[in-house]
Amino acid sequence: MGEYPTYQEGDSSKYRIQNIMLRFDYNGNLIFQKKIIEPDSTILKIYAYPSIKKNDSIYFFHLLYYKNEFTWLRRVIFEINIRNGEILKSKHLPKYEEFDYYSMGGGYYESSSGSLVFPTAANLANGNEDILFVFELDSNLNVVNKLKYEYPGYDLFIYKAVNVTQKGKLGFTGTMQRIISKYYQKFPVFIQIDSNFQLSSVVVRKDLEKFIYRAENFSPTVDEDGNWVVLMSKDTIENRPDSNSLNAVPYIMKFSPRGDSMMWSCKFQHPHFQFNGFFYFHFAMGRCTDGSGYIAMEMISRGTQDSTAYIRMFKASERGDSLWSRNLYILGPEEKTWYSELNPIVATPFNSFVTQGSAGIDRTGQFRPWLVHFDYHGCIIPGCHLSVSVEEEEEKIVPVLEVYPNPATGNELYVLSRAGEGQSGLLELRDLNGLIIYQQRMELHRGAQYMVMLPEGLSAGVYVLQWQDGLRNFNTKVNIVR
Repeated sequence: MGEYPTYQEGDSSKYRIQNIMLRFDYNGNLIFQKKIIEPDSTILKIYAYPSIKKNDSIYFFHLLYYKNEFTWLRRVIFEINIRNGEILKSKHLPKYEEFDYYSMGGGYYESSSGSLVFPTAANLANGNEDILFVFELDSNLNVVNKLKYEYPGYDLFIYKAVNVTQKGKLGFTGTMQRIISKYYQKFPVFIQIDSNFQLSSVVVRKDLEKFIYRAENFSPTVDEDGNWVVLMSKDTIENRPDSNSLNAVPYIMKFSPRGDSMMWSCKFQHPHFQFNGFFYFHFAMGRCTDGSGYIAMEMISRGTQDSTAYIRMFKASERGDSLWSRNLYILGPEEKTWYSELNPIVATPFNSFVTQGSAGIDRTGQFRPWLVHFDYHGCIIPGCHLSVSVEEEEEKIVPVLEVYPNPATGNELYVLSRAGEGQSGLLELRDLNGLIIYQQRMELHRGAQYMVMLPEGLSAGVYVLQWQDGLRNFNTKVNIVR
């Protein structure tokens, strides 16, 4: 699900947001696209798209949008056939108060009863506190149960996971915050409700105050026993010079279903993210289906056109061991990205993950949507199916670069580096007559993967991919098949 602006009479100040549904196969090929017509024609902006799976064909989408000249927000639930984009049902949720902000949760579908449960947190337009609402909808999308909860003196934010625990309890997790002396004080919070929609427990982890900086800086998932696994960043600045200073160190932590017991904590020794100024965080995390652990992604952006946005990727084992970390530049290292969005990770049946979002292009100021399919090594598919060992014997002959796929049938080559410590060099693709087809200056890092976009209309044949720097000169043949 995505969105784009439509302008009236060519005036950029008069626009509406049209949302659109796109379906791709696992190779990234577009199957279909369809505009989603809203039941309320006065909407101005769609805001979020948490989805809940009913079966292989039917999904629920929880949409949020502004209307009535942005004076309040409205929520709507869709039941959509994702195979053709057909809207089967839609329903506006009741408006209890006037809100100026929502924190969207995930949801849970109970197949035996056909009921749908999801949380959301909303900020009162005439107050300063965020309140938790939990709704239960029947098969006709009518509200049959609701719970309202507020923690005095604190704002409450809910995130995109719902935990089904023992004895029929539902769990939600998020962040509670309040302002003290102009600074935010934030704590992780774990909430459970019982089958009668009564509050069962609220656990606030005040021992982890330094681990939450922004509402978005928190991403949960669950294991088969109902334990929470969450990604957070710890702010390591002790004496903050101002409210915009930050030094973020990522952690993955595992908690009991109630949240009252921490089972393990994993710190990642990745280069810190540190600067002053306005910035954004978006976190996403998924559990590997082969039992190898958890992969987490952290998007960092200052939201200004003088800094490049990128995504950090991490993997922890089921026991909490730190396995690896990577940087992901959505538009490539040669394209400056001034803002990005990162949506939740979706597991595939093929021991891989898919995630998507948008990236702001510095040259044009436009946004480019992106879709990434990557394996459990954090490499873009179809490349990098072999891990890079740092203990390989020096005398063993290891190619500097490996190319996937080879032969290549599309317009993308994935180049995996087996060597390199950040040397700057020149990557070239030439035909057998020496004519340069592609050229890019870049830094070579051991274990990194690079994508080469081939020119449109490149003929079938044999080409030579060549790398040159001050230490090495390497080339390999690439077969292009049409």
